[in-house]
Amino acid sequence: MNRNPHFLVTGMQKYDVCGSEMIYLKGSAYEKPFPIQYFPNPEHNLDNCEGCKNTHQKILKEVGDYFKNFPNCCERHKNLKKHSLFKSDDFKDIARMVADKVIYTHHHILNNLDQDNWEEEIYNYLEYAVTSFGQTPENCGEPPALSWFMDYTKRMQLNHKLVGKDAQYKPRQEKVIDIITNFFKPKGKRKKDFNLLLSTYDRWYKFFPFEIAMFSNLKKHFSRTLPVLAEKPKTNPYLGTAKVELLTQAQLLKNLSNITNHILLSIDTTQLLENEYITDSKKYAFDLKKKAHSLNQKTLLEKPTKNEKEYIKTIKAWLNNEKSFINEIKDDIKALPVKKEDVKQDFYTIIKDKAVQEYVLQLLNDLSITVEGKSVLTPRKKGALRGVVEALKQKRIIPNIGLATLCNVIAEKINLELKSELDASNISEDYLNDALDYIKRNPLH
Repeated sequence: MNRNPHFLVTGMQKYDVCGSEMIYLKGSAYEKPFPIQYFPNPEHNLDNCEGCKNTHQKILKEVGDYFKNFPNCCERHKNLKKHSLFKSDDFKDIARMVADKVIYTHHHILNNLDQDNWEEEIYNYLEYAVTSFGQTPENCGEPPALSWFMDYTKRMQLNHKLVGKDAQYKPRQEKVIDIITNFFKPKGKRKKDFNLLLSTYDRWYKFFPFEIAMFSNLKKHFSRTLPVLAEKPKTNPYLGTAKVELLTQAQLLKNLSNITNHILLSIDTTQLLENEYITDSKKYAFDLKKKAHSLNQKTLLEKPTKNEKEYIKTIKAWLNNEKSFINEIKDDIKALPVKKEDVKQDFYTIIKDKAVQEYVLQLLNDLSITVEGKSVLTPRKKGALRGVVEALKQKRIIPNIGLATLCNVIAEKINLELKSELDASNISEDYLNDALDYIKRNPLH
């Protein structure tokens, strides 16, 4: 498939999202039409079906007559002549292009109604055929003859009666006709605006207390994450392209509220104090007060929406509870023995329980991260350690302290060299799930 689309930029807008600049380009596109592949069925194809042959000839004549003066067929298509990329020779066989693609699509529908994945298969091919008509710049009308193709394809399905054993697929055929009819209509009633989702996520990122030291590792992760997709990308095998469904703003806000709860629930301040992760309680108390003030100012001046107020309320409550706790124990902290600066943090000082030490090492061995206690991870798979540590933290098997600290001490224990922090990746996500499954099947006793 030889495609050569051109994007015609008419404007540019810059956005600040999570501290990084994102550029949004405005414009339209031009792409000449391209041929599509035909998948004939030996029992029903253009060579052996007289009805299809007659229809093919009929389309050739009707489309040919209408577009004989193209691009002077209508006012909008006349505008194509103003663009340097437009070449009339690319459309000299427009009638045959429509006739062929109508028959090819009609046959593909009929040949796949009995398949288990019939709806996905037929939609993918229909999208492939629609895309093959190319793209036209702004004010130049639709891709030439596209509406003719859609109309003929729909009429062929309406006129084709399924009989005999094929009659059982009538509901499927009706669904296909519905897909063709509504192909260009927006999916769902709720508007989905990517720019609105970006600004919504950016506001949450700025409201959340990432400035506090214990969240510093998470800040980097969430600054590079845009959780605005409703599902995994779906690939059209004919086009070789993938597309995704966006969340609505309400869905994104609900997810952000859940993320907020999940992060804050995972923080155990008493454990952090015991493990000396919070080494300066005065600085921590000051950071809490500073963020609480900043949050109050933001909510006063920026007028958050009703749905944003849900996660803001949670953050405020958490900050106030932390401030109260630190204030309540400040005298007790003063009475604690002075920390010895020369005590080195390692696997045994951070994970003090011998049973937990053995469990962690056994898990690493059973997940093929180590052999005889030594790492066998390649540089590309080092992210596996991050996934395992995240799982152990989630299940509260190891202390809930900084992710980077835990990764470093365990890496040191298994002779795994880490030159930088381990970022989230597909590998870390896979091992997170594997470790959670392992912990579920082999609970720590």
